[in-house]
Amino acid sequence: MTEPAPGPLDAEPVEIVDYDPAWPIAFEAIAEEIHALGLVGLTGIQHIGSTSVPGLAGKRVIDVALECESLATVNESWVGPITGLGFEYYRPAEAFLPLRRLFRRGATGALPRCHLHAEVPGTEPHVHHVVFRDALRADDAIREEYARVKRVAAEASRDDRHRYTELKDGFVRGVIERTLRGA
Repeated sequence: MTEPAPGPLDAEPVEIVDYDPAWPIAFEAIAEEIHALGLVGLTGIQHIGSTSVPGLAGKRVIDVALECESLATVNESWVGPITGLGFEYYRPAEAFLPLRRLFRRGATGALPRCHLHAEVPGTEPHVHHVVFRDALRADDAIREEYARVKRVAAEASRDDRHRYTELKDGFVRGVIERTLRGA
């Protein structure tokens, strides 16, 4: 399977910064924007990714899981309202990430860059996002090691976001697998 074609947001260099206590506040503002749309089939909104883990260094990107009844609903009725908030519907990701839909927005005003991941609860992408976030929140050693992995990956792939993701993938998968096994 091939990677999606790069978009304008992919041109930003990978930069890992120390945790910012404003990240959860930004998530709340984004969640309010989404709730105000009254999206049919929206069952929940969760803060995921590094910015959702207190104390964890990360990119200045607020990742949000939009829990939905079905991806068909996203395609049929969510694209217009969400793009109306300034998000790009990143259609190339459908081929690369078939079990989710992705919307992206650059930094706007006081809000940092944001990725919305529309996912059906119980599917692999959603379970992995939540399990990994919760493992990082629960274990200081895992959180510190992941910060180290991220900084090394960013240094090795500053201008290649896809390479950055590949370099940390083994660590992420390992934590998820161990957590799901109960180890």
